[in-house]
Amino acid sequence: MAVETSPQSPVSPYAALFRGYIQRSLQATLQIVQQAGDVLPAEDGEQALHSLGYAFGLPEAWPTTSQLLAALAPKLEQAGYREEWLAWLERGLQECLRYEDSLTEAELRFNLGVLYQLQGKLDEAGNQFAASAAQAAALGRPLDQARALNRRGYVARLQSRLAEAQELAAAALALLPEQEVERGYSYFVQASVAFDQRAWPEAVRLYRLALGLWQASANQRMKAWSLTNLATALRAQGEHEEARRCLEQALDLFEQIGDPVHQATARMNLGNVHLSSGR
Repeated sequence: MAVETSPQSPVSPYAALFRGYIQRSLQATLQIVQQAGDVLPAEDGEQALHSLGYAFGLPEAWPTTSQLLAALAPKLEQAGYREEWLAWLERGLQECLRYEDSLTEAELRFNLGVLYQLQGKLDEAGNQFAASAAQAAALGRPLDQARALNRRGYVARLQSRLAEAQELAAAALALLPEQEVERGYSYFVQASVAFDQRAWPEAVRLYRLALGLWQASANQRMKAWSLTNLATALRAQGEHEEARRCLEQALDLFEQIGDPVHQATARMNLGNVHLSSGR
């Protein structure tokens, strides 16, 4: 990362004091966000956005600002932020280009891809994931590269490009060690393709592989998501009781981590299971 300052007129004592205050505020906010766990309290999220509003444009603050953007991204997306957070990420991306910060750029492009996907802007999402994967490869970060390839693969699946989705998931798997939990997302993409092809036993097998990896990790969100996906395949092949148990576990986890969007999806799927089983 190259952060350069251009020659400028002397900063007044009051301006220097204010800049120092901004940097201290950013550091304190970053610490709060990093220690927040799965759920970031709403007031802390608002404080973080307030701090970012003052931080952009201060070259000396960029190292902390970039860390705060990366730490906030998954937490605000999980809390249901969409348009507002997208604008912040796009502004952060402009700062990355300004400071030639390729590492943060790759991370922000990944998170932009997530938001575009959730908004149904699949072409934009795929482009951001592809750019993130390319930058991660150039930086020698195979885990980040595989993560972006996996998400790009899922976007391809959503666009009914099933062969491409399989290829991208396979490329991600080739980059990942045997027990790396990100392999769970590769299996999820492959399972989703099998589901679309109505190959229910294969979909169940792959969803179980994904769930096994996420259960062994501390990522409760992906565990809940895997349970939800497994339930859809179980329901499709008539295993309603196990599907119900999976969804009830997923609902509890989504409640614990404060993910209202995916909690609503799991609740809808549970209603479908009851409908299919005549309840």
